[in-house]
Formats: sequence, C-alpha cells, structure tokens
Amino acid sequence: MLPWLLSLLLIVGALAGVVVWRGRHWIVQLSQLAWQRRTKPDEPQDIPPQGCPGAPWLLPTSGILGVLWNDTRVPPYGVGHAHSGLDIFGRGRENTVPVYAVADGLLTRLPHWKSAVIIQHEDPLRPGETVWTFYSHMASGSGRESYIVADFPAGSSAVPVEAGQLLGYQGVWSGHPLKPGWMHLHFSVVRAAEDGSFLNETVLENTLDPSPYLGIVGNANLGQPNWQPVLCHGGTPE
Repeated sequence: MLPWLLSLLLIVGALAGVVVWRGRHWIVQLSQLAWQRRTKPDEPQDIPPQGCPGAPWLLPTSGILGVLWNDTRVPPYGVGHAHSGLDIFGRGRENTVPVYAVADGLLTRLPHWKSAVIIQHEDPLRPGETVWTFYSHMASGSGRESYIVADFPAGSSAVPVEAGQLLGYQGVWSGHPLKPGWMHLHFSVVRAAEDGSFLNETVLENTLDPSPYLGIVGNANLGQPNWQPVLCHGGTPE
C-alpha cells in the first residue's frame, strides 16, 4: 500500500474515532436536554435544600449529576483539561431550579461576576483550614439577566450566609453571549491561598473533590459514572 494512502487511512480512522467518542456524549447530553424540557415550570420551583445522610454539607441544588470532578469524558474536557467541579443539571426552565449555600459562611461576588458567587467556610474535613465553595452559571444565556437573588448584588463581600440559604437559580450562561449552555449549576470546592483568599477555580489542582463534603458519588478519578442521579453514600438525599 502506498505510504500516503496508509497515512490517509490512519487519519480518517482517527477522525472517525473522535466523532464516535464525541457523538456518544452528544447523544447522552441531548437525552438530558429532552429530560429537562419535559416539565416547563415558569415559576421558581419549591424544592427545599437537601443533604445526604451524615454528610458535612448540604447539596447545592437538585438534578442529574452530568459532569464529575476530575472528569475528562465529556467535551470540551479531556486529557490535560479536567473538570474542576460538579455540573448538576436541574429539570425545568432556567431561573426556576433553586441553588442553596451548602454551609454557613461569608459570601463574595466580584463586581464583574454575572452568574457566580463564592463562599468562604471553615473546612469540616480539614480542621483549622479555610475552604471556598463556588457556584456559577446563574444567569441568562446573554448574560444580561442574573439569576442570583437580590441579596447578593455584584460587588458583595464577606456577606454572612447560612446553610440552606437561597443564592439564586440555575441558568444557561456559559461565559459567551453567543453560546448559551444547557441549564445547570457548576459547583466546586476551592482551596484557599496562604492569605485565605480563593485560588483560580478553573485549575483542577486548586480545587478539592466535592464528594466527601456532600456525601455523594462524584469523583471521575475513581471510575464513577456521569450523567446519573445524585447518589448518596449513606442513602437517599433528605
């Protein structure tokens, strides 16, 4: 076989593999989108905060756990670019699925944050240390309408919050006005710098596995499945 033809076949085969791999995840995600849209409540849903039995923190929201911490299986994530938190996809329209503070703490919302807040806590798993929880995508696809409650305007700093306090509602803001995402909450546990401030959440090494804090199955590094209901280690959420 001619070398150029062999090279062409190898390239075509590699591209086909990428299409099949990505296509499998696109099918799963399209199924998820259909599930979200089966019910279309226009008003905020009355979903109380829940937690897993024995877990240090509450769950931040309700829905399907689509993308896990350290996940590389769902585009645009991959080898060298792992997911730094959990993506939880609620059921219904944007701005209707509530998002709650997982624990007592001090909330900050930087002036330019359209869809995100971050809360400083005492770390329940590492006594004496500080940790932060980050909540994002709480805005419309254009970024013009924030779904964060009015108690936490842009520029808020060190505002006391309680576990189970309403922060906002799941949205579709992706960071790009022309590319809205599917409605979900991105939640991550962020390490603190030496001065107690939060580190860059987009870097995996600056985050911690949220699973032990929430009492759930949610670590891709352990081979746990994605696109599943939220599974508690100690039973069902309550």
